[in-house]
Amino acid sequence: MINKNIIIATILTVSHFTCISQTPDDIVKTFFSKYEQNNMEALSYLFDSNDWMGESKEQIQNLKSQLAGTVQLLGEYYGYELLAKKKINQLELHTYFIKYDRQPLRFSILFYKPNDKWQLQNFSFDDTLDSELEEALRINKLELNE
Repeated sequence: MINKNIIIATILTVSHFTCISQTPDDIVKTFFSKYEQNNMEALSYLFDSNDWMGESKEQIQNLKSQLAGTVQLLGEYYGYELLAKKKINQLELHTYFIKYDRQPLRFSILFYKPNDKWQLQNFSFDDTLDSELEEALRINKLELNE
């Protein structure tokens, strides 16, 4: 009986510290692993990392519906690549290039560590990478012509 209690206590302690010690990179890795199987489940996983998100259920559901409608039009999912990662104190922003058959998306995932656990602070997606690239090229061209 004592051995069972020790084993259970050890498992609970390890589980607790595993959750607390997850870095944004760990969370993102799990997110994209889930995303390949079920993108809505993956979003739930992200939002569940922040207890305060429970107050925004309607906005979260709207975001999920928007993403589901968008990816339905994009064809097959081919993976993701990190575009940028920036950390300032206890905030860490990850931006990803999401590859689909028709066109790419960009995911921006902001993490916050208020105390001892990283959590989702904000998630957004868009499909404006191409227009931003064109704009950057125009600005670069103007600078070269000066």
